[in-house]
Amino acid sequence: MIQYLTDNKDWLTLVVSIVVGFCTVVATGVNAYLVYRQNEIYREQKSLQEKQNQPVFSISTHLEQDLDDGKYGTEIVTIHNVGHTTSQPCKVKVKAFIKITKAEGAERDSLYFPIEDYFNVASNGDTGDNEVFYAKGSGSNRKYSEIYYAAIEASNAVKPNCYYFIDKVLLTKVEYSDIYQKEHILYYRDKETISQETYEDLCSHAVDDYRISSIMTISFPAIKEIIDNFKKN
Repeated sequence: MIQYLTDNKDWLTLVVSIVVGFCTVVATGVNAYLVYRQNEIYREQKSLQEKQNQPVFSISTHLEQDLDDGKYGTEIVTIHNVGHTTSQPCKVKVKAFIKITKAEGAERDSLYFPIEDYFNVASNGDTGDNEVFYAKGSGSNRKYSEIYYAAIEASNAVKPNCYYFIDKVLLTKVEYSDIYQKEHILYYRDKETISQETYEDLCSHAVDDYRISSIMTISFPAIKEIIDNFKKN
């Protein structure tokens, strides 16, 4: 055996060198993979931590009784941050829309009208108790109820199987900076999160008509006239 090793020393040295080199490459690859996985785990943990340290916004609406007749004519919307704090006060914008849907047989058409003054008092910013937004629409629900019931009365009155439905839609945009100084924008329809695309699509397709722009002057006949003359593109 000793003689064999002596006679084949050069060949064996080459084989050993190859094996050692291969093992070195494998060890380097394993180390590189372990470092990669450690970095991946760190990034995942960091991302999870950032998600856990984000604010959570709760949108609520309620009606308030009017002093003159005790009817619930005033609508109030409040937004609270029930999650992690932000590094700067939130910027909140709430847009109110009246939605009219006409259902005639199998055909259904819907239009949205922006109502600029649905909420005529608003406070944007940290007002205490984690409240980041407050808005009040004096008389808004009273007027909304009028056109809501007018739509019911008009349904099936002129044409059989022709119905009108009135809804109110609130679109909310919340801009905030988290504790990591990263900027975020969230979009909501009523209380549900929506995408930026959905938010912008609804805003861009809303019908801006002077007869419907104010909650104080809005009337169902004007809404009905617009939806009755509406033609799809």
